[in-house]
Amino acid sequence: MSYYSSTSTEQATFPSGGSSYPSSLSETMEGYEYDFVPPPEPRYECPICLLILREPRQTKCGHRFCRDCILRALRDSSARCPVDNEGLTEADLFPDNFAKREILNFDIRCPNNKDGCEKILPLGKLQLHLGECPLALTPCPNKCASIVPRRDMADHVENHCDLRAISCANCCANVKATDMLDHMNVCPKAH
Repeated sequence: MSYYSSTSTEQATFPSGGSSYPSSLSETMEGYEYDFVPPPEPRYECPICLLILREPRQTKCGHRFCRDCILRALRDSSARCPVDNEGLTEADLFPDNFAKREILNFDIRCPNNKDGCEKILPLGKLQLHLGECPLALTPCPNKCASIVPRRDMADHVENHCDLRAISCANCCANVKATDMLDHMNVCPKAH
């Protein structure tokens, strides 16, 4: 079995189910790109990113956009609505909590369905499910660079992690797996 390695995390690299925002100003979050069951009506799509609205904002001219998509569009354009070109500022945007509630109740397939998870759940419950899904990728608790499916973590920590503690057969000292060869050169009972 192969294990994945990573040097960065994406909210442990999973899109959030609603209320979290990018960790930096330069990072933006477009709409939701999940396998919705059934697919939502087109009115729930952002006209900018063409995905399902994330943190929907409605304009004074009645159009809906993802929060980050419309803010980026207003900064990059001449303060105009991308749909009808009407003058628009950030003050002309307001949260569309009704649409947000509806979207968070839409059913999706678990993002790990390609790996075998057959769970279908409301979008708003995704983070809770990912915290339990046996196929969700999780970082190694030993803080090695590996990210493995939750169901394989015990095997990884016990048998594959470079930072796992191994007991020296000669002196019984606990040594990191990566340091065992060096330890054998200095082990007082190895010779």
